[in-house]
Amino acid sequence: LHGRARTSHGRAARRRQRPRCGGGGRERRMAAPLLEEGEELPRYERKHVHSCKNNNLCGLTLRQWAAFAGRYGRHFDVRTYWPRLLFLTAMAALNSLLALVEGLLYAPAIARAGLGEEAVFGI
Repeated sequence: LHGRARTSHGRAARRRQRPRCGGGGRERRMAAPLLEEGEELPRYERKHVHSCKNNNLCGLTLRQWAAFAGRYGRHFDVRTYWPRLLFLTAMAALNSLLALVEGLLYAPAIARAGLGEEAVFGI
């Protein structure tokens, strides 16, 4: 095919034609070590496990948080980031409570406010 003539067909024939690594036979070369002798592996630490500042999810209510967690919860690393998840749940509960209070206090004023004829909505 493509200028090459094949005399044998099938998977076994293709396997025989492939060059073997290390020159074939029983001799095998060891891979070069990635680390020099006496050198240690780099250590990685989990970052921002307890960081809760400037989180956009802090403004969600419990209903919104439940919908978000239901949709993306399989991607949460709960064992590592449980403090953040607990904080976001507490903030969602607080936001829900404050939304209820604001709804009770300002519902009449919101109902009285009307939209002007030239209302502009940005999407």
